[in-house]
Amino acid sequence: MSQNMTLSRRWAKLAVAVAVVVAAPLGALGTASPATAEAASSVVRNDGAKASDNVDGCDLAHVPGWPIGYGETDARSYKGRDLTLYTEKWPDTYAYASITGDVARYDKVYVQRSLGDFNMHSKPRHPSDDYVRAVGGGVMTCRFTATWADAAANFAMTGSVRLQTGEDNRSHAVRACVKPTGAKFKCTRWFIDHY
Repeated sequence: MSQNMTLSRRWAKLAVAVAVVVAAPLGALGTASPATAEAASSVVRNDGAKASDNVDGCDLAHVPGWPIGYGETDARSYKGRDLTLYTEKWPDTYAYASITGDVARYDKVYVQRSLGDFNMHSKPRHPSDDYVRAVGGGVMTCRFTATWADAAANFAMTGSVRLQTGEDNRSHAVRACVKPTGAKFKCTRWFIDHY
């Protein structure tokens, strides 16, 4: 596939996603108020993401400055869903996750971050889940459940979690996860930012 075709498809997906994000709070797609949209990012029980050291919630229910300033950090495909972890490139404060592709109503997309933070090195790091939970002191999980409007647009995204802490050379570990309707919970690698 040519690079121009790939860019055209990405811009087309972005245009549809922006239309949904802009239209949804206005009720144009039959969705509810922003308060309901925020509730969709809250706790979803028994979804395979709930470990004993998990804390539920997003640092923000929205993604500041979206989509400008964020870059793809890691991605994987699972059951027709393309899961992507995005991190802010400047000032490196937030991260979020999205799914595209065959998005279905009730699909769940997550962005997780460690509760604690880590020293940054000159290159990004990808620690194990056990390491993040043990050294990072547990995990915060920001969830979003896809609506029929998200399924129609083949796009759903989470709120955001903190990436860098604001202290010198400190970063949370972050990753993206997906649980398609009727399928298992799958994630990208953990990511610790670099200086």
